[in-house]
Amino acid sequence: MPVQARPASGRDWRNAAAYAPLLDADRSLVAWEWLRRDARYIEAAAASRRPGRSAAPFGLVQFEAAELTVPDARPLWISDVHPYVLHVSRGADAGVGDVFEFADFGAIATLVTREGGEHLLLCDGVRTMRLDGQPGTFGEGPVCLRYMLQGLAAAERPLLTLQRLLALGRSKSFPRSLWRGVARGAGS
Repeated sequence: MPVQARPASGRDWRNAAAYAPLLDADRSLVAWEWLRRDARYIEAAAASRRPGRSAAPFGLVQFEAAELTVPDARPLWISDVHPYVLHVSRGADAGVGDVFEFADFGAIATLVTREGGEHLLLCDGVRTMRLDGQPGTFGEGPVCLRYMLQGLAAAERPLLTLQRLLALGRSKSFPRSLWRGVARGAGS
């Protein structure tokens, strides 16, 4: 008798309640639900504590535990895989209201520092936003962000991320209106 596939969490994949968070999840989190079930990924993630193991072949900046499901997972996709990354740098001193402090976002903020730079993921469990900067962009305290956009077509996706960031900065919550249609292809 063939063995039935089961999610990495060990839960029954036929249980509809386990998938309820995916109904509102953006693409990056739906993609995570697929990746975390891949036997090659599960094996590589389990062995990731050994030196020299890279998550890049799986499209990730770093390994995420395969047991984590949406809304608990925080997969950090490389920008080649996830084009909704907004590249930023430290700007000049800012006036009141223009300072960004990733620590202000508490549990929804995940900062990963690598040799080449910093990756900031803002995730409420079903919606994500990604910012990348040089070393010291986010981790050295409050900053006035300078947004790097270029081109016409190439700027469209990072511009959407910027709009989402500005709305998040104003309301301190993810505005659902900027994620409408995500499952149908209109956003990250």
